[in-house]
Amino acid sequence: MEKTQLIQKFNKQAAKYAKKRKKQEQNKWRKQIFQSVKGKTLEVAVGAGMNFAFYPKDIEYIGVDFSP
Repeated sequence: MEKTQLIQKFNKQAAKYAKKRKKQEQNKWRKQIFQSVKGKTLEVAVGAGMNFAFYPKDIEYIGVDFSP
């Protein structure tokens, strides 16, 4: 599948992922993994941002994805 097609496919599904992200606030697994993140952090393939809520507030964060 071409990059443009992948972007279009993800954009169509983005609303579903955003709703899912709101429900993930209580995810113990993500809380446990991301509590130890420190300093400068790069997340590749951020998607709908499922991990945003779990990063410590004092890190320097950059997230990238091919789709807006």
